[in-house]
Amino acid sequence: MKLFTFFVLESLLSPITLTGYGLVVLWTVSVSQRKNLSITAIAPLSCRWMLHLQGIRLDPVAHQLMQTLPSLNAGLNWAVVGPTLLAMNLSGYTPSVLTVPVPGQENLGNMINTRTLFFDQVLRERVGPLKNAVEQVVILGAGFDTRLFKFCTGRGLSLFEVDQPDTQRVKIQALTKSGIDLSEINFVSVNFNQENWVEKLVSSGFVPGKHTVFLCEGVTYYLTEAVVKQALRAMAEVSGKGSVVSFDFFSQSLVSGSHPWVWLKPGLGLLEAIGEPFYFGLQENNADQGTHVALSELLASCGFHLDNVQSMGPTNFGGLATAVVA
Repeated sequence: MKLFTFFVLESLLSPITLTGYGLVVLWTVSVSQRKNLSITAIAPLSCRWMLHLQGIRLDPVAHQLMQTLPSLNAGLNWAVVGPTLLAMNLSGYTPSVLTVPVPGQENLGNMINTRTLFFDQVLRERVGPLKNAVEQVVILGAGFDTRLFKFCTGRGLSLFEVDQPDTQRVKIQALTKSGIDLSEINFVSVNFNQENWVEKLVSSGFVPGKHTVFLCEGVTYYLTEAVVKQALRAMAEVSGKGSVVSFDFFSQSLVSGSHPWVWLKPGLGLLEAIGEPFYFGLQENNADQGTHVALSELLASCGFHLDNVQSMGPTNFGGLATAVVA
């Protein structure tokens, strides 16, 4: 009955949702291309906003960014999500894409929810009141991430966000417009294709050898394997004993389009069309081990040992990992 009620309400309100969605896509693509902003960075921000609106994960900074980023339109945002939220509240039914799945039961629609809460937990465990050894936190490829504000400010830590200049500049402007205090965050603008991000990080106040947490959400698959290894080695070399890196990854079958999902190849083609294609994926070993062996070998070759890994989906299409400097 809940599903039926939700379906009826969604159908009745679908003209608003579909019109809003179409206009949001046009707005976001147009502004992002004109201002040289990452389009895919909108997805994790939108996820955090929906979790905020559902009361699952409160994040007022993410809420503010959704209203003030130039690549988004506040009115159109509400046209997209408002009807669905209304249908959910009236019916008591939550569609799969808006749920937090049981670990290991994710699909590509809701895996970002799992990913979001996984990285939240990493920061809770590493920078909580009993983890005073951590001195620095670095978000690499930060995009529109808001975790430093949620978990790390007010703790006397050195905090850094590293990202492309255009995306970072727009983010700073939007946060300032929203009245968010930025005084504790060191924003490091880097052209990753032309500059050494470690040198830029150090010149911005990062101290090599200190106990550091690196977080890389939604980054690895947009890089080549050589660049992934180079980045991991750099993190291992520049950080102190006990330092950690946490990141997510996809399997090689997903990145290459050989995964059995029939709609995957069109999705990968769309990423190429907007200039943000996938490159890196980990080779699966077998159905039981998934990518774990390849992951352990990769980390060992770069100066880390695997501390924790959480596979995503019944088919192990990807995973979430935390590694410690060896």
